[in-house]
Amino acid sequence: MRLARSSLLAAAAASVAPSLAPGETAAAPVASSSSISLPLERMGGGVLTTGAFIDGERFRLIVDTGSPYLVVPLEEKCAAQSPRLSYYGCASPGRFRAAGFPPTSEQYGALPGRVRWLKGGVRFGDAQPEREYAAVFGAADRAVMSQSGGALLGLIRQVSTQPGSTIPREDLRPTALAQLGVSSFSLDAPRRRLTLSSEPLLGEKEDALQLVDPRPFGDGVEHVCIRVEGDAVAVNGATRVARRPVLCVLDSGLSGCVLSQSLADELGLGGGPLESLEVAVRTESGRRVVLGSSRRQSSLFYAQQIPLNWFSDRSNGPHVVALGQCVLQGGALTVDGATRRATWAPA
Repeated sequence: MRLARSSLLAAAAASVAPSLAPGETAAAPVASSSSISLPLERMGGGVLTTGAFIDGERFRLIVDTGSPYLVVPLEEKCAAQSPRLSYYGCASPGRFRAAGFPPTSEQYGALPGRVRWLKGGVRFGDAQPEREYAAVFGAADRAVMSQSGGALLGLIRQVSTQPGSTIPREDLRPTALAQLGVSSFSLDAPRRRLTLSSEPLLGEKEDALQLVDPRPFGDGVEHVCIRVEGDAVAVNGATRVARRPVLCVLDSGLSGCVLSQSLADELGLGGGPLESLEVAVRTESGRRVVLGSSRRQSSLFYAQQIPLNWFSDRSNGPHVVALGQCVLQGGALTVDGATRRATWAPA
């Protein structure tokens, strides 16, 4: 299966040291009957991780709003695992039970790789809490891990089983959030907290952003998408308007930004480096929200042009602007999946 979401964690791959403020210690998870709040650590590349145990084995997971599955590193011999990947944990063959699904081909960047599907009891937090979830998870080879940057806790809840999807139905697997019974989440980067909830986190009267379901266009998963106002993208300070719809995708597993190659080609951007990228979206009341970053604003910023195979009609389907931690590190993103509503609260 090809997600082809290009989760380019180059900066994260360069440094696996967690970032805590002076004197700060990792907090414990806080659970209620309908939600769980997990402490996060910031990696050198800006991405956020949380702790987990699977059948007693410790893992650290990148919190990823741009992918759907729980995926950990697979090694034939964990002693041979690279120091960078060892931070995320290791699933060795025979340690976990088979889930009953055949392996799939996954692609999180330039290189495809192979994922085995296993099952186990998952507990979240850095010290094993009492609450355990039975879950199917992926054990990915080195090719997949080299592109994903590490183990992933995917926060996309819904996949597509419709004809015309770019992901074949037989390649779909249970998503992490669906197995946890989670329909809403809040990712608060400044406070380093992830809240997972089975109930809505947004009130009906909150002035939210309306999310767009990209699956009718052929997307195999329901990315966190917002229609860009006027299909206009500001690049290096100059605003350009696309002829096709432009979707803004919020992807916490991404350090910088990604533009679909189709958008870059239509706007005539060429292959040169971009200094800034900005889009605007509207809330339900019409309030304008600007999302973007630049080299001056964030050391994490880059804007890479990537051919995406998310949509079945590549000639007329939507363009994509994916914004990663260079934007999301500056506030709290809350998503209610069932109602397709979201809020962005800058710090």
